[in-house]
Amino acid sequence: MKASDWATVLWDVDRVVSIVITLKTFYPKLDAGSVLQRTPKLLLKQQEQMQQDAQKVHSMLSKVEDIDSIIEAVPYLTDPSQLAQSMANLARWFPNQDPYEMLQKNPTMLMNIEEADLDADPLYGEITTAG
Repeated sequence: MKASDWATVLWDVDRVVSIVITLKTFYPKLDAGSVLQRTPKLLLKQQEQMQQDAQKVHSMLSKVEDIDSIIEAVPYLTDPSQLAQSMANLARWFPNQDPYEMLQKNPTMLMNIEEADLDADPLYGEITTAG
């Protein structure tokens, strides 16, 4: 995060507290400190947006048993659009397997595969020049 983002976080302590409370309300077994350490931009979200996102994530992951462990392992999945993209990627990479079951069994696999997929993308790292 930029220095100005950290200043916002330090200035608005009430929002930080509300974000932590929202995380623990929707994901009670979650190690909120660990998640926020790895994904500090969550501290910049409005509480209402965090609540809406958590409700969508719970709906999208209703087939799994332990949503908290998935979110703790892969914090960016608190964003419903990121979750949708990741689930689509799992379905594409493993068409004959249940992506929800795979995610529950090994959520960190998702980060490793997505990183490898990005590295294998022929456009990744390509320098373009305009002009």
